Amino acid sequence: MALTVTTGTGNPLVVTGTTTVKDDIYTSSQPVGIKFVYWYKPTSEGHLCNLIDGNDNAIIKMEAVSDNDTQMWPLFKYVDSIYCDDMDSGTLYIYLR
Repeated sequence: MALTVTTGTGNPLVVTGTTTVKDDIYTSSQPVGIKFVYWYKPTSEGHLCNLIDGNDNAIIKMEAVSDNDTQMWPLFKYVDSIYCDDMDSGTLYIYLR
């Protein structure tokens, strides 16, 4: 199943679905600032959610340590774009600057 990205007003970006291939979440001609990510209820221990930039550099790699292991991570960094190359479950919220 591919990822679905809901932008609404653009903040946060809401990402649902699953992927094991590089899937586009956000691209722009200007760098984008990420304040934090919130991974809501990945269903199973060991599930992964990995975000990478346009050059395949890691933005953040998350792993659920238990079932329904909701996580929030402050990032406060700028990237050229946002892709996900592995999301096993849950809903991802990406808050931009």
